[in-house]
Amino acid sequence: MQADSDTNAGSYVASFFTLSGSGFGQPPRHAFSYRVRAAAEAGFDGIGLHLNELTDPAWNELGTADPSAVLDHMAGVLQGTGLDVVEIEFVGGWCDGPGNPAVATAAELIGEVAGRLAANNVGGHHVSVGEFTAGPSADPQLAGRGLAEFAEAVAGTGYVPAIEAFAWSKIPDYGLVRDIQTVTGVGGALADTWHAFNTGCTTDGIARGEMGLITAVQLNGGYRVHEDFLANARSTRRLPGDGDLDGEGFIRAVRAAGFTGPWCVEVNYPEFRELDAAIAASSSIAAARKLMAAALAPSLKH
Repeated sequence: MQADSDTNAGSYVASFFTLSGSGFGQPPRHAFSYRVRAAAEAGFDGIGLHLNELTDPAWNELGTADPSAVLDHMAGVLQGTGLDVVEIEFVGGWCDGPGNPAVATAAELIGEVAGRLAANNVGGHHVSVGEFTAGPSADPQLAGRGLAEFAEAVAGTGYVPAIEAFAWSKIPDYGLVRDIQTVTGVGGALADTWHAFNTGCTTDGIARGEMGLITAVQLNGGYRVHEDFLANARSTRRLPGDGDLDGEGFIRAVRAAGFTGPWCVEVNYPEFRELDAAIAASSSIAAARKLMAAALAPSLKH
């Protein structure tokens, strides 16, 4: 979200994978109700969920494929917590153009989430979109048409598409993310610390607008790698400020590009996945707050 003030600079969102207790593509080890309690107690303002939780019995604590029942349950869990469902994971399948029925189904589910779970007290509501599939880089015109169809389907829900680049995928860098935006006028970047640096972004480039519009940010840490990007993305996404990536510079760069928050925190590596959800929540928000304070300290002196 872009704005003229720093109203949301102190708002933090626990991304789904930070508290799932499981690896990417795996059902959550920690149930939604426990993740919500952990996030609220740690001081998060928002939380993320995965669309699979609504329809896959292995992904939700009710063991049902009925999204209405799951949404009823989630609404009850969220009641009184003050948490806003800010981030929804994950919609692919639009990159090869419009007409994918799975994308249409995802849009319908997002509408249900918006109507039942969004508290609208944080802002920055988004759905992460991208392409896990490897292959030649997507054609921005074709991908743009697919994304435009999805964006139209979720118009009015309050959730906007946030495009994430993955080095191994059909959207291998944020330059292509920007090109898709430019061609269609749809969507914005989901600027993830790990993916930004490991797709070749620089802090100067981010500040100058190489990502285009930045719709959402995920803070984490880790290391610059040059091979096995998929494996490393799933095993070395560490706490914000941990590793050799310039987390402070990243925060200053996305702010210079116009982003003001809220700040999603996405951490997931093998040792972290073993933690209790309450410990994962408290340690991740503490790391994000510490990094944010360090990043903003120079500007606060003036």
